[in-house]
Amino acid sequence: MGYTEDLLNCVVRDIEQNWERKGGNISYFVGLVRGVRLTAKDLDRFLDEHGDTCHEGVNHVFAQIVYEDLLKNEEGGEA
Repeated sequence: MGYTEDLLNCVVRDIEQNWERKGGNISYFVGLVRGVRLTAKDLDRFLDEHGDTCHEGVNHVFAQIVYEDLLKNEEGGEA
C-alpha cells in the first residue's frame, strides 16, 4: 500500500468514526480533508472504486471536494 492509499484510509476512518459526533457537518470534514495531501483526483478515484460500499459521509465529503475542484477548473479555464 502506498502513501496515498494510507492517507485515504486514515481520512476515511476519521470520517466514519466522527460523522455522527459532528452531526454530519460536511464543511468540517471538507476542511480536514483539504488539509491533507490528497488531490481531487485521488478522491474521485476512491469514489469510483469504493463509492457503492463506503460510508455515506465519505461519499458526501469526497464528492463535495471533487465538485468544487471541477467548478474551480471550469472557472479558471483549465481542462
